[in-house]
Amino acid sequence: MINKVKEAAKDCDSYKCVAAKLNAKESTVRTYLSKLKIVLQGSGSNTEKAVKNNPFCSNFTSNYWKGYIAADGNLSKINYNISIVSKDVEHLLKIKEFIPDIHLYYRKNGMLTAYFGSKETWKYLAGIGITPKKSRNLVFKEPITWDFLRGLFDGDGHFRFAKPGVEWNIVSASLYFANQVSNFLTSQDIKNSVLIKDKRTPT
Repeated sequence: MINKVKEAAKDCDSYKCVAAKLNAKESTVRTYLSKLKIVLQGSGSNTEKAVKNNPFCSNFTSNYWKGYIAADGNLSKINYNISIVSKDVEHLLKIKEFIPDIHLYYRKNGMLTAYFGSKETWKYLAGIGITPKKSRNLVFKEPITWDFLRGLFDGDGHFRFAKPGVEWNIVSASLYFANQVSNFLTSQDIKNSVLIKDKRTPT
């Protein structure tokens, strides 16, 4: 059943639509799609209308969220959905200030999903390297900025106290992208290094 729901969701923009195609209860459809981490609006309206224009123009706020999505976001081909899942609910709520029409979905485990559907924005993000399968092949095609790096760190970074000061780390499975970040830091006269921990061959 779960595979049938997944296939039906590809052609639908609401839970009601999927339920009608499968002659199933809407609540059942919601349960299966939740397991698949697929979120539809449920109202029957097209999710592409959630964000009419691409909000990621070049400014410090958009660059920050580009970095955050590059680290901890997901692009799905289903309804061109763009989503972020985080345990830091208060922080993730800030994206509502950037994209007022974004949808928020609270999960039972205390996590929050922020998502919206926009074909224009989806294609723009994919075009600059934030693709659906970005984890090991991320190549950012715009200049890296401090605001982008700040979003990247908030999404997938951490720090620890180490002599003689504080050590900051950003984790990425893409060696190419790690070197992009390293080159940016070097250009800013900041000493840094790229450490490979995975024995598999990075891309």
